[in-house]
Amino acid sequence: MNKKILLVSGLVILLGGFFIYERFIPNQQTTTQVINTKQTSTAVTGFKDGTYIGLETSSMYGKAKAQVIISNGQITDVQFLEYPNDRQTSIMKSNMAMPIIKQEVIQSQSVNVNTVSGATQTSESFIQSISSALSQAS
Repeated sequence: MNKKILLVSGLVILLGGFFIYERFIPNQQTTTQVINTKQTSTAVTGFKDGTYIGLETSSMYGKAKAQVIISNGQITDVQFLEYPNDRQTSIMKSNMAMPIIKQEVIQSQSVNVNTVSGATQTSESFIQSISSALSQAS
């Protein structure tokens, strides 16, 4: 009986420690690597001018929603209205992915862009929301 109590107590302490670490200890990872996941299709240009809000998407780190601004038929801005930010890991992954995804979408005028290594799921969630916004502008 004593061994069971000791085992359960140890497990509770281990899980509690992991929760505290995940929630409050910032990840010191500073390198960002981009993985090439581009599809081989041509970028579509000539979108209808306006501001388009994509569907809310989600990944294991949280919900994402993007807004795309089209001017003169070109993507001129991408803004993230919602992004994973409920814990340190989510914030870190969002902060890694958002500027890179934004830059690549504007540069390529397409959602056929790279995901960000270390924030792959969050990147994919952003790309899905941007894609739904662009489908409204086509």
